Amino acid sequence: MEALLELLLGLFVLLIVLGVMLAPFIAVVLLVIYFVAPQMLPFGKERRNKTSGRRRTNGTRRNQTSQTAGKPEAQKTEKKEPVRKKKPDTEVILSELKKHSEGIHDEELKTQCLKMHEHLKAIHDMEAETKELSGQMENMYTSYLPSFINVLSRYERLQYADGQETLSQYRSKVLHTADVIDDALTNILETAQMKNLDALGKDMQELETVLKADGVAGQLELPKQQ
Repeated sequence: MEALLELLLGLFVLLIVLGVMLAPFIAVVLLVIYFVAPQMLPFGKERRNKTSGRRRTNGTRRNQTSQTAGKPEAQKTEKKEPVRKKKPDTEVILSELKKHSEGIHDEELKTQCLKMHEHLKAIHDMEAETKELSGQMENMYTSYLPSFINVLSRYERLQYADGQETLSQYRSKVLHTADVIDDALTNILETAQMKNLDALGKDMQELETVLKADGVAGQLELPKQQ
């Protein structure tokens, strides 16, 4: 019995000695396998899956970044339409123009401004019948006339201040501006009147045709059109 125990103890000691002697060799072999062929190890497949997963994630992020960077900046911001000026009340413009025109001491300038007021009023009276006039007068109502009325108002106030010699230097410019605007109003008015006359001629022709068809044209004795 004692001999058996001694034999087992000897084998145990031998195994320990062999383990101590072979441990460095086994460690070197495992390190070589880990770096050279990790798939041979039981945890090599899991490590490889994690590494490839990280690579796919990084690649996806790079693709998303490149797609975002490639979008033009214009798509992110909406295109804004230019703000159009609101058309002032025509009655107010007529009233202001007449008031400041009558307040001018210079007779020539006053006459020119009052003539401009007459032409503008005639156009305003025709706008209800001629739709094209509203488009032609848009810049007049929103820009030219309000600006000129502002100049005329300031000129009127400066008449009562000192420095009349300085004011006289601007008289010719104000008068010239009034002439230019009035010429434009005159052209618009003449064009509208011609179109209205043409429309009147067509209406008369249609009426005369209907009257002749009904047999009453002779009784009315319509004058011949010129």
